[in-house]
Amino acid sequence: MLRKSVPKSEEKSNSPGLRSLIQNAWLSEIPGEDQEGPPPPPGSPGASRQGSGFFTLSSYDWPYESYMGRWAKALVYHWRNNPPMDYVSRLHPQGGEVFVLVSLNRSGELNTYEVTQIHRASREMEQSVLDAVLSSSQLPPLPEDHEEDLLQVHFRFIYPPLRVKKI
Repeated sequence: MLRKSVPKSEEKSNSPGLRSLIQNAWLSEIPGEDQEGPPPPPGSPGASRQGSGFFTLSSYDWPYESYMGRWAKALVYHWRNNPPMDYVSRLHPQGGEVFVLVSLNRSGELNTYEVTQIHRASREMEQSVLDAVLSSSQLPPLPEDHEEDLLQVHFRFIYPPLRVKKI
């Protein structure tokens, strides 16, 4: 059964632009050592080299590139094609970031999700991210090479600041 968790914190951070995020979203992850517990947020000091892009994983000891590439494409497609109205209408032009920790079970179903950090993002931005995550609530089963029962993935969604149009 899918469970929503409660947000952990709200902190400020600088981040790369949306174009960089999309270009590197599923290609920038570099395998590293496994870690205990949930993966650190992408771009955080604890994420090291593998966490500089769109996601970090709880385990890199499996051929994750294809599986995560398909999932990331679906998430980004839904997210980009359903932007929050306050951002599009420039009511919230400063942008922001939303970090979401997601757990998948072996059959590919979303087990839990939790907004772990929000940086300058509005509630509509947060909801847009959650809608994208929930749109992919049923994925293919985890590959047999993934030996653990759960896969935890920490995603970072970035809304870059919008330029103010001068009339």
